[in-house]
Amino acid sequence: MVMAATQTHGDGENALHILIVEDEEPHAILIKRAFEASSGDYLVSVVRTLKDARNVLQESRLALIITDYRLPDGVGTELLRDGLAQTRACPTIIMTGQGDEKVAVAAMRAGALDYVVKSDNSLMEMERISARALREWHHIQERSKAEHALALSEERYALAAKAVNDGLWDWNLKTDRVYYSPRLQAMLGFSENEFDDSFDTSFRLLHENDKALVRSAIESHLGGDTPYLECECRMRNRHGDYRWMLIRGLAVRHDDGSAYRMAGSLTDITDRK
Repeated sequence: MVMAATQTHGDGENALHILIVEDEEPHAILIKRAFEASSGDYLVSVVRTLKDARNVLQESRLALIITDYRLPDGVGTELLRDGLAQTRACPTIIMTGQGDEKVAVAAMRAGALDYVVKSDNSLMEMERISARALREWHHIQERSKAEHALALSEERYALAAKAVNDGLWDWNLKTDRVYYSPRLQAMLGFSENEFDDSFDTSFRLLHENDKALVRSAIESHLGGDTPYLECECRMRNRHGDYRWMLIRGLAVRHDDGSAYRMAGSLTDITDRK
């Protein structure tokens, strides 16, 4: 049963939902005051039991869980062991009325962000720990958004690589490893298992008279002398025949202008030549 739900500050539309699991009302009030004294926009719900806490977890998106270790129907760490996706992504603070090292170890092993002993200084301590927990929650949310955006980007890139007729490559300058699309490898008569991801793999296929030209074009672009990479050269296919290729590329740079990645395409222009 939810004992109380208190909204503090703001209009509540973007309020962070805090769940307090505490069967002793005076302690619950003390914790709520920590949020009421802060400048954030929070919706604070208080429940007495694990059962009620699980119901809230199923129905609400939480930013923080603060739970007593000993509850009428179990221990607070059971919430972390439930395996719910909600609790895995939500910072959880475990409280106890006594400083018990075993309880602290159990809380940390279960995945709690922090452990606090209730005392006369609990209000000040809870303000500090809650602020840290909320920073952790924001970090988790931003990381989740970044991972989702990256997954979408990689999916679009994979679809584009399959759709275009040109071969695509993506060179990590830090590790010196290169992604060669299946189409690029097929253009040169190779299967995926025959092509490794080193830069030398493709460079060795260049005609001896064209290696200096290609290297110079790459260095000029990485050094910022040219807006993009573009050069024509001959490359040897798996059967030993040379094909004329157009190499295009563009560097991705840090704020200081230094390149850390370069990606581009390979086009067979033999017929045109």
